[in-house]
Amino acid sequence: MENVKKKHPVLILLLCLVTAFSFIPVANLLGMFLSALLAATNAGWLKWLLQAEGVDRFDSLRCLVMIIPAVLIYRRLRKKSELGTVHWSLAKGSAYGILAGVGFNGISFLWIQFAEKFLSGIEWIRNSLGAMNGAALSGERLFWLLLAAGILVPLLEELLFRGIIFSLLEKIKKGWFAVIVSALLFALAHINPVQIVYTFIMGLISGLIYYKTKDLRWTILMHMVINILSTFAAPEYMHAYLSAWNLFTVVMIVPVVFLVVRLLRPSEKKA
Repeated sequence: MENVKKKHPVLILLLCLVTAFSFIPVANLLGMFLSALLAATNAGWLKWLLQAEGVDRFDSLRCLVMIIPAVLIYRRLRKKSELGTVHWSLAKGSAYGILAGVGFNGISFLWIQFAEKFLSGIEWIRNSLGAMNGAALSGERLFWLLLAAGILVPLLEELLFRGIIFSLLEKIKKGWFAVIVSALLFALAHINPVQIVYTFIMGLISGLIYYKTKDLRWTILMHMVINILSTFAAPEYMHAYLSAWNLFTVVMIVPVVFLVVRLLRPSEKKA
């Protein structure tokens, strides 16, 4: 990886593209391996893991398999001396991460509402919206979804996109180039056309935070808040409160805008 900086930018972009979609071959290979192991052993735990309704259990394992090498690669790419121009204390960084996560839920809500009301006449948009409507969740399924989507997926995706990919892109050009291209790859990796729009915005916000702070803790926290809140909105018993909650997240867009504007100002060194 250290020799990447000596290579052509096209090679770096190719590495970024492979990293962005690495979850697909990893999931396929892991599924094939576990299926072969199940055929050979008929083990009960493998049946449980590979059940159709156990996709979040499998996803949790896939994330764990990918997180360890992702951490090692990120640590190798990131220079120990590399510090951000904005330094947040634990309290401030945590507050900003939570704030950004809640406010972004308002952004995604507004976009989905717009798509449903004005774009659902387009077949591929309608299909995209339909694919986002999951079944009602409770009990064990909710637990595994929270573990996978709420904790492990944010940790892995931030390591891949704001960690590895961002670091690789900075070898081509630092600054907004790395922010925008990493956000674009992050969005495209979600595949669903409706999700691509708001995940691109999320990638821009996360990329800006990482570019200024060079600290993955805050983007991981933001990502976890976004996914956990989205997961908790799924159970039927939460539906009665969704209108008030969605209104609150829309209002929280305002402080997120102030945070972004503050980060765009000349760098601060305060904790």
